[in-house]
Amino acid sequence: MLKETSNEFSKIFLVFFLVFGLFITVFVNKANAVAVVDNYVSLISNEVNMRTGPGYRYPIEWIYQREGLPVEIIDRFEHWRQIRDIEGTTGWVHKTLLSSKKTVIVTQDMSQLFETSGTKAKAIALIEKGTIGNLDRCRIYRCYVSFGEYEGWVGRTALWGIE
Repeated sequence: MLKETSNEFSKIFLVFFLVFGLFITVFVNKANAVAVVDNYVSLISNEVNMRTGPGYRYPIEWIYQREGLPVEIIDRFEHWRQIRDIEGTTGWVHKTLLSSKKTVIVTQDMSQLFETSGTKAKAIALIEKGTIGNLDRCRIYRCYVSFGEYEGWVGRTALWGIE
């Protein structure tokens, strides 16, 4: 009888620690997921109002008219995001006007678009300063970006909108 009680206690003890371990694992993973936040987003439409504060009661300071423009989130308040654009202008935008779609803007005039990410890659196009592209992925020195019908690798130093 003592052996049965000890065996049951061991089973309960084991189940408790398995459940506890699972709980801790989920909790830690969620905490890490929250900590890894990408601060670059893009404007969702051709008309986005930037306000002086986080709410509709604050005046409109600027109207962006460039869908896909990458912006950096620098603060958060409820449903509002304080953003910074490539020029350094800051203000507040409602989160529904921002997209998680990754875009970049070319910062150097006539940047080369390369066929591959290698250092001896062939240039296939020249991209004008101010052109917005869809970001796919980045390597150490170059990022794979599509600009309409053209796609390829651009030097990281020629792009704004990446970490």
